Amino acid sequence: MHVFKSIRVLGALMALLLPWGANAAGVYRDNCPGGNGAQVPFSGPNASPGRCILDFPAVGNTPGTATPTIVNTTAGLDFFNNGIGMVYDTSALDQLQGETYTFILVTFPTWDPNVLSVPTFLGLQGTVQIPDTTGALQIVLTGVLGGVAQTISVDLNHANCAQCVLSMADYGTQLPFPIAVETLSLSSVGRVVYRTSDPEFVGAAPEPGTVILLLGGIAAIVIRKLRRNE
Repeated sequence: MHVFKSIRVLGALMALLLPWGANAAGVYRDNCPGGNGAQVPFSGPNASPGRCILDFPAVGNTPGTATPTIVNTTAGLDFFNNGIGMVYDTSALDQLQGETYTFILVTFPTWDPNVLSVPTFLGLQGTVQIPDTTGALQIVLTGVLGGVAQTISVDLNHANCAQCVLSMADYGTQLPFPIAVETLSLSSVGRVVYRTSDPEFVGAAPEPGTVILLLGGIAAIVIRKLRRNE
C-alpha cells in the first residue's frame, strides 16, 4: 500500500506556514479527492474540518469517508499540543477497493532562548474493524518539531485485527523549532473502519525547577561518590 507522502522539508514549511502563525492557532491540510490541498487556518483548540468523500463503490450511493477533527490543539511559549481525531470508514466500499487519506496538523510554538531541547511524545490510539479476509489498513503517525521525525507505523489485516484496540507510544527529544507538525496517513484495502478521538503529538520544555532538581540530584550523587573514594 502506498502512503501519501506528507512530511515536507522544514525550511519549506517555515516559508509556507509561518505567515499564518500570527493570526491562527494553527493550520491544517489534507489530500481529499476533489480538494485543492490548501492550508486552512483554525482558531482552536477544537475544530471540525468536515467530511471527506474518498470514493464510491461500483454499485450504490454510500461513499467511503474520512472525517477528521482537531482536538485540544494549542501552542505557546515552550509548549505545543497537537491532536487529530479521525473516523475513517470504507465499510460501504467494495472488497479490494483501495483508498488513501492524509491529514496534516500544524501549530506554532515559541521557545525561550535557553531551551536547547524539547522532550516530545507521540501517541496513536483508536479502534479498528476489518471484517473481510482481504481487508487491510496501514496507519502511519508522525510528529516532527526539529530534527528527525518520530514515527509510529502499523500494518493491520483481518488476521491480526478483525477487531482491535490500538495504544502505541513513542518518546523522543527534539530541537526547539517554531513549527510542530503532526501527520496521520491512512491507506486501506476493502472494508475498514478506524475511529480515534485523539492521536497526539505533544512537547514541552522542562520547568526551570525541574532542571534545578535534576541537576541537584546529579550533584548529590557525584559528591557521594567522591566522598567514598577519599
